[in-house]
Amino acid sequence: MKREYSKEELLNKAEAYCSAAERCISEVQKKITLWGGELYCNEILSRLISDKFIDETRFAKAFVRDKYRFNKWGSNKIVQALKLKRISSDDIQAGLSEIDDDNYDENIVSLIAAKRKSVKGKSEYECNAKIIRYALSKGYDMKSIMKHIKCDGLDENFSD
Repeated sequence: MKREYSKEELLNKAEAYCSAAERCISEVQKKITLWGGELYCNEILSRLISDKFIDETRFAKAFVRDKYRFNKWGSNKIVQALKLKRISSDDIQAGLSEIDDDNYDENIVSLIAAKRKSVKGKSEYECNAKIIRYALSKGYDMKSIMKHIKCDGLDENFSD
């Protein structure tokens, strides 16, 4: 049987949950609902926001930094993940400002170089196609990928 929590207990649990790591509103909302606090959800969320336990802009910046630095995600994949978490466009743009353009290019180059070592194909064209698909799946845009991949027979001035 599921334990019922008082409003104060739910608030304390939510504060502890938000203190452990950066959280967005949708994550905390799911957790409160899971704990059985649907009735108090909006009240608890507004209290957490006013007490600065939740800040969507701060969350977006931390999310972008982590996914970019540790998972080597490109901006497209990061934006999609933030949209799934129902983060506003303004907060997403604030988060994307955390990405350094020079470092972005370095990430693509290292990603392509690492994948090139492990990819197998019958021709260079097939290998490059696999590398391009991989880089696209990591969230990088085609223009950035094509700027750094060596493809015989493909237009070097690729534009979307």
